Amino acid sequence: NPDIDVRCISDSGSMYPFSVHTQNCYPQLLEYTAYNIWKAESDQSCEEDNPSKLPCISFGTAYRYADTPILILMSSEDTVIRICYAEDDAFWDSWRQELELTARQILQDRPDVAMFLPNCPFHVASTHVWSSMEVPVLDGEDGQTILLKDLVYNFVNGQRPIQAIDSMDVRNPACNNNHN
Repeated sequence: NPDIDVRCISDSGSMYPFSVHTQNCYPQLLEYTAYNIWKAESDQSCEEDNPSKLPCISFGTAYRYADTPILILMSSEDTVIRICYAEDDAFWDSWRQELELTARQILQDRPDVAMFLPNCPFHVASTHVWSSMEVPVLDGEDGQTILLKDLVYNFVNGQRPIQAIDSMDVRNPACNNNHN
């Protein structure tokens, strides 16, 4: 039915900066293994353009092929679904910077993609993040911030702003690490 408006929300999805990982660990190959075990299916046009399928299994590389409106909800540090990470500040500083660069590149290439990326470690945004964590918007007025619940409302209703990314240099003031 062409009148149905389908939109996707990916919470704690697979936007992974593959350039940042611990030594001798290959996150893209580990994701590919899970992809095969789960018998996942990627976008057909992505697989046709990339016979290895590697660029088709993570949103950070496959976003060019998404044709359904999508909202990416990410944490700056989600260790529940992350692999190949280290427990030191230098690693996470590098991770956050690369994650932000990946997010901004996606939004530059695809201004239609919605994104909410606070600088706070958590897994799934339906926690305290939903109504208490304001993040600066990219597609609104200077200095404007938005709560996730309002960004989701805008996304579902075809309104702006729908893109918000925290500074990766400073934790979000509403971040409470007890709610990971």
